[in-house]
Amino acid sequence: MDRGPRHTRTALITALAVIALAAGLPGCIQESQQSGTNARKGTPPAAGSGETGAAPLAEGAALFSRMCVPCHGTAGNGRGSRNGPSLQRPELTHGSSREAIMQSIRDGRPGGMPSFGHVLTTDQLEALVRYVQSLKK
Repeated sequence: MDRGPRHTRTALITALAVIALAAGLPGCIQESQQSGTNARKGTPPAAGSGETGAAPLAEGAALFSRMCVPCHGTAGNGRGSRNGPSLQRPELTHGSSREAIMQSIRDGRPGGMPSFGHVLTTDQLEALVRYVQSLKK
């Protein structure tokens, strides 16, 4: 049963609208779960504030795999293809405190460590810091 080009056009527009809505919903849901904060601030919670973020250690591991492995290796052992230092040492080059690690990730370090503060949310940064701290042997 052919309903004509007008019906086909209406059906196509409706289908595209549903697809566009479905594609946008996950971002809205994720944004609303950020508890009303600006997710892209790039500034961590204040040092000593006690804020730990809601991100689990698994999120930090996933971020590490995606962003840090090329330099620091899959286990953070410094065996990446770009010769980043091992993160398994008891004391890291620029400090092993939460604040020092956060600053290194957020702002980068001269001589190779790029800054990631512009691409990570506060919760992601916190999760990555916690994961890096978990690598210490």
